[in-house]
Amino acid sequence: GGASQKFLKSQSIPAYPYPSLDQGFKDVQSGKIDGFFANTAAIQYELSKIESSAEFALHQLGPVMNRYSFVVRPRSPLLEKINLGILEVME
Repeated sequence: GGASQKFLKSQSIPAYPYPSLDQGFKDVQSGKIDGFFANTAAIQYELSKIESSAEFALHQLGPVMNRYSFVVRPRSPLLEKINLGILEVME
């Protein structure tokens, strides 16, 4: 929710608020969701508290929009779609 959701909506990307980063990590880990988008600093802080952080891939939006990141499972097929979407937004 919050700023992350507003950013996605400003890019015409549908966004749905999630109760917490902790819940987002749990749901990515269990496969309930494929990934989530949030503030990079908040994601990095939460990752520092998780013992199994290798189960997650943090994908920053690049030097221009490094304030936000996606979290997905490593080698997720979503990474290619995310990269293509980022390139479109940056054009």
